[in-house]
Amino acid sequence: MAGAKKVLASNVFVGGRLFLAGDSPEKEYADQITNPKAWGGDEPADADEGGKGYDGKKVDELAEEADKRGLEVEGTGKDGKVVKADLVAALEADDAASA
Repeated sequence: MAGAKKVLASNVFVGGRLFLAGDSPEKEYADQITNPKAWGGDEPADADEGGKGYDGKKVDELAEEADKRGLEVEGTGKDGKVVKADLVAALEADDAASA
């Protein structure tokens, strides 16, 4: 596999593919693996790129990711506005459903 990072946990299932310990998923799959334990520590999957998982991303970045995945997010903010917590919850639920 062509990715730079290696999965340290076994049985990481993402995007219809199973990755075992030592596998290096291609970037398109690695970007979807957000559980820090899959990478063998407490750092998020994108930590080596300066990211901090969903918590470190801005609302517009989270909204773009939700749109890319085709997620419809209901807002819980004032006047039904979508807030960061709504986007994070939707993305995490989508990650769990994909696992």
